[in-house]
Amino acid sequence: MIPAVLSDLVEFAYAHPWIVAARIAIALGLIIGVLAYRRLYMKSKQAASENAALIDHLTEGVYRSSPDGKQLSANRALVRLNGYESEAEQLAAVTDIAKEWYVDSNRRDEFKTLLEQDGQVENFVSEIYRHKTRERIWISESARIVRDPKTDEVLRYEGSVREITDSIKRFEIEERFRKLTDMLPGGLFQLVRGPDGTFTAPYVSSRFCRTVGIEETESVSNPLSYFHNIHPDDRDHYAATLRQSGTKLSTWNVEFRLAKSGEEERWLHVVAQPERSDRTITWHGYVADITVRKRQEIEIEEMAYVDPLTDLPNRRFLMDRIEQVAADCQRKKQYAAGVYVDLDHFKDLNDMHGHETGDLFLVQVADRLNEATRRGDTVARIGGDEFFVLLQPIGNEERLAKENAVSVADEILRSLREPYQIERLTYKASASLGVVVFDGITGDAEGILKQADQAMYEAKSTGRDAIGTAFASLAEDSDETTDDEVLGNQLPSAIRQRELTLQFQPQVDKRGELVGAEGFLHWLHPQQGSLPAGRFVPIARRIGVSTELDLLAIEIAIETLSIWQRSPGLQTLRLAVNAGVQFLLDERSYVQIRTMIEQHRIRPGMLTIEITEQVQRSARDVMEKQMSALKELGIRFSLDDFGSGYSSITYLRQLNFDEVKIEGAFVAGINGDEDNEALVKTILAMAGTLDITAVAEHVDNKSQQDFLRAYGCDVFQGKFYGEAMDSDVFFRYAASGGQTGGSEQSGQSELPAEADRQSS
Repeated sequence: MIPAVLSDLVEFAYAHPWIVAARIAIALGLIIGVLAYRRLYMKSKQAASENAALIDHLTEGVYRSSPDGKQLSANRALVRLNGYESEAEQLAAVTDIAKEWYVDSNRRDEFKTLLEQDGQVENFVSEIYRHKTRERIWISESARIVRDPKTDEVLRYEGSVREITDSIKRFEIEERFRKLTDMLPGGLFQLVRGPDGTFTAPYVSSRFCRTVGIEETESVSNPLSYFHNIHPDDRDHYAATLRQSGTKLSTWNVEFRLAKSGEEERWLHVVAQPERSDRTITWHGYVADITVRKRQEIEIEEMAYVDPLTDLPNRRFLMDRIEQVAADCQRKKQYAAGVYVDLDHFKDLNDMHGHETGDLFLVQVADRLNEATRRGDTVARIGGDEFFVLLQPIGNEERLAKENAVSVADEILRSLREPYQIERLTYKASASLGVVVFDGITGDAEGILKQADQAMYEAKSTGRDAIGTAFASLAEDSDETTDDEVLGNQLPSAIRQRELTLQFQPQVDKRGELVGAEGFLHWLHPQQGSLPAGRFVPIARRIGVSTELDLLAIEIAIETLSIWQRSPGLQTLRLAVNAGVQFLLDERSYVQIRTMIEQHRIRPGMLTIEITEQVQRSARDVMEKQMSALKELGIRFSLDDFGSGYSSITYLRQLNFDEVKIEGAFVAGINGDEDNEALVKTILAMAGTLDITAVAEHVDNKSQQDFLRAYGCDVFQGKFYGEAMDSDVFFRYAASGGQTGGSEQSGQSELPAEADRQSS
C-alpha cells in the first residue's frame, strides 16, 4: 500500500514539479519565519529584562500607578524610600496614594490636575510620609500620562520620585539665616584674598551690601568696589589695617567714613577675623553703621573741649594744650608764653544791660582775640569773663621770649580797647592781662596758669587796663617743695609698712539701695595725720612708686572684700578703687593680683578698678593685654572722670571697659547749667547704646539725683548718700541696711551719727 502511494507521489512530482517546489518553499518560509520571530521574542524579552534591571537599580524612585490612586509597580529605590524591603510588600501596603502618601492629601488632586492639563508634570515638590515609618520627608516628583493608542483612554501614570529633604532643610536654614542677618543692624561677609592678591567674596549678606552701598552682584565680582567711596583721609588707614591683619593674622578692626557723592557722610565699623588656608586668607567679619554713635562721640568731645557760647576751646582743652607746648619747649630748648585776659567791669555790663548783652560782648571779645593772635596760637575761654591766649614757642632766649610775649599782650590790649557795637549799644571796655613765660622744664599746666593769673592780678591792682608779667620757674613755692621732698622720702617706706588704708564712700542704685562703695586711699602719716590721696599720689608718680601704691590699694580692697563676703548683709557689695595706667603696663601686676584673689578666695567680679589717665598709643597693646587677662579673672574696669580731657569714647571702647564714671564737675553743675545737663544726657545715652554701666559721682542733692535717674544713670555716689568713712564705720553702716538719701522712702541721709562724725 505504502509503496503504491509513494509511487503515485513520485509520478505526481514528475508530472507537476512546480507545485511541489512551491509547497516546499512555503514550508521552508514558515520555518524560517517562526525561527526569526523566536529570535526577536527572545531579544525583546532580554531587552525588557535589562530595562527592568536598569530601572530597578536607579537611585531615583520609578513607579507606575493607576489614576484612582493604586500603585502598580515600584523600583527598588522607591521601595527603600518608603521604608519597605520589597516591591511586593509595598504594593500590598499602599492602597490609596492620596490619603496615605501625601501629608496634604489635596496635593494628589493638584498633581492630577496638572497631569490632565499638560500630559506631564516636572519637579512637583511635596511633603510626604515615608509610607511604612510615617516619617515626614520632602520629594520632587515628575510624571506622564500613558493612554490607550486606540481609545485615548488614560491607562496609568508613570513617573519618578527624588527625595530632597536635605535640600529643603538647607534651604530653610539659609532662608532663616537670611532673615536673621537682615534683622541685624549690620552685615556679615566673607572676604578671600587669593595667592595673586585679588579679592573675592564667597558670602555677603544683603544687609552688608546695603550698609556699604553696593549691589549684591558687585560684591561677588569686586568685594572692595566701595573703596572709592571711602573718605580720602581714611583710605590709607583702611588699607593699612587690612594688610596688617593679613600679615599678622590679627583681628581686622577699623572705623572709616563713607563719603559717597550726593549722600550724607556715614561712619562704618568693620571687625573681621582672618583665617589662613593654603595660600589664601579668608576674613569672617561684620560691618555696622556707627554714624549715630560717632555723632554722639563728636558731640561729647565738643562739649568737653569747646565753650558753647564763643566756640573757643575751654579750660580742659587748654590744660592739655599747655602740657603739649611745654613738652615741645623742653625738647627743643625754647620758651613759650601765655596771656591771662580778665575783662574789667564785666559785671557792671551784665547788671546794667542784661546777660544777653553780656554774652554778645563776650562773643566779640573772642573774635578780637582770635584776630590779634598768630596761626597756631590757642585762644581759650576759661571762665565767665576770663580768657587765656597760649602763644607757641616764641624764642630761644628768655629775654627775647618775654619781649615777644609782652608785645603780643600789648596788641591784644589795644584791640580790646576799641569800642564795641552791641546791637544799639556802643560800649567801651578794657582788660587786665597777665603774661607768663615758661620753658617746660619747671612748672606744670596748673602752675603756669596760676602764675599767669597772679600776674593778671598784679595788673589789676595797679588800676586795671594794664599788663603784669611772671616767669614760671621763679614761682615755685619753696615750703611746699620742701614738704613734698620729705613726703617723697617717706612714702616708699610707708607703702612697705602699710601705713595706708582705705576709706569708703557708699554707692547706691536707682532705688537708693546700697550696692557697693568706692575706696579712697589715705596715708596715716605719723606726724601730719590722715593725708588724702591727692596729696601723695602725684609724689608717688614722680618718684616712681605709683605701681606699688596702686597694688597696695588693690590688695587692701581684696582683703576688705574677703571680710565683706563672709559677713551677712555685705556679701553682695562691690568695691571700686582707683589706679593709674602704669600698674597695667607692668606685666608682674597680673600675677600679683591673681595670687591675692586666690589667697583671699574672693569673687573677682565684685572688684572694680577705676582708670583715669590715658596711655600713649604705643603702649596701648600692653595695657589691653593686661586688662583682658584681669577681666578673664572676673575683675571689672571703670573709666573714671569720663567727659574730661583725660578720657574719650575711643579709649572706652577699645579697652572694653565695663562701666563709665561721669566727671564729677559735670554732675555738680547739673542744676541750672544747660551745657552740663546736655553733656550728661549725651554721656548717659552713649552708655545705654554701648550697654555699659553709668556711674555718677558728686551727687549732692535730690534734684541732681532725680535728673540722673530720669536719663538712665545706673549707680549714684556723693554726699547725698554719705561721705567717705573708715572701714569699721562703713561695716556697721552697711550691715545695718545702708538706707540712703537716695531712697524713695527717705528725703535725707540716714548715715549713722558716728559715721557722719568720722567722715567729716
